[in-house]
Amino acid sequence: MAKKAVRSQQLRIRVAQQAARLIAEHGIRDYQLAKRKAAEQLGLDPKHSMPRNDEIEEALRAYQQLFDAENTEARLENLRAAAIDCMQLFTHFNPLLAGRIVQGTATAHTPITLHIFCENPRVIATLLMDKDIEFDASEKRLRINNEIHNDYPCFLFNFKGHKIELLVLPHQLQRQAPLSKENARPMKRLNLNYLLAQSV
Repeated sequence: MAKKAVRSQQLRIRVAQQAARLIAEHGIRDYQLAKRKAAEQLGLDPKHSMPRNDEIEEALRAYQQLFDAENTEARLENLRAAAIDCMQLFTHFNPLLAGRIVQGTATAHTPITLHIFCENPRVIATLLMDKDIEFDASEKRLRINNEIHNDYPCFLFNFKGHKIELLVLPHQLQRQAPLSKENARPMKRLNLNYLLAQSV
């Protein structure tokens, strides 16, 4: 039984490492897809030895430190600067930076994910049009707690050469952060004042 447990753990680590490489090199954002592809590439049954999302995130961090540390740090600095510029367009809506940039694991494919707070997404659409910013509108599902999953308006656009993912959330979610896909804990989010202070 002990050998079986060790073998299972080794397989989980291999799948996590391969999934992390796929995320880093190919921009896969869906953890389940990354796990499935990693298992297939390793010749493993996707139903077994699947790592948790936080194990993949840990493997991604290790991969970046080992193979791409210098580029990762420069990329994070560049993305944070672009996030600050974009957030200043939405100061009235209390923007918060979320996602891999905050976690420190942004890849070359990572969009800048912003949460803003407004009850009427049409207001945001009008603002973008007034700024002559072309966008695609969609919805993104967020996990609010262990029982509630909701879809929220999401605007996708380019800003100064960067992909922006702008989620429009109700004001109540300014204090109650949605749960992270990595560890099911409230997302860590950074406000504009914090980012400006860090950039000095």
